[in-house]
Amino acid sequence: MKKYFFLLLFSFAFKGDIDLNVSQRNIIFHGNSLFSTIAGTTTNGGRYCEMKIYNDIIATNNKLNGIFFSIGGDPTTTKINNWNTQTLPAIKKNDIVILWEITNDVSVNGLTGLQAYNNLVTFANLVHGVGAKIIVGTAIARNNAADGDKYTRNSDCNALVMADNSTFDLKINIGGHTNFVNATDADNTIYYLTDKIHSTQRGSDSIASYFSTNIISSGILSQ
Repeated sequence: MKKYFFLLLFSFAFKGDIDLNVSQRNIIFHGNSLFSTIAGTTTNGGRYCEMKIYNDIIATNNKLNGIFFSIGGDPTTTKINNWNTQTLPAIKKNDIVILWEITNDVSVNGLTGLQAYNNLVTFANLVHGVGAKIIVGTAIARNNAADGDKYTRNSDCNALVMADNSTFDLKINIGGHTNFVNATDADNTIYYLTDKIHSTQRGSDSIASYFSTNIISSGILSQ
């Protein structure tokens, strides 16, 4: 009887510190080479930018498990097509998805700004369908010699994203950042590689800081 009474007191003493019903949330990164490459290169696999964002985030909220699906050359179209085999097995209610794409739907798939935006909406609806939240980033400027009207189509998509106040749980307007907004900004070798598409390490640092600062200040991590 004394032993049982001690155990009962012990359980009440720690009731406020231990919550067996709390499950760790996932924060799922979906992007292209701008998220997935080694710092200051176009080589996939380093995940420099998205890992910096993740490390900034878990410094304020360590109950977030990182899942990294960003792939160089991967457009939103492919992410939609692979939903059932890639994202769906990993995602659950209250998880958070960070989708930063647009530019490959435009450059690889040749989509218009409206079509690229519609793909973001489709992906967001899939995320919301499982009770998770979605953060979407706008496209940064580019100025490659072979781009044609890609900058314009990216900008068209960005404008549609920023005008949409109902589809996305949080919008990160990195395409409106002073270092990444105009086509001529991509000529700046401090922030861009010579292809005028991908970022230098300093550019990635700036991008990651902008994402993480806005994500943390929004309060979405605790919602």
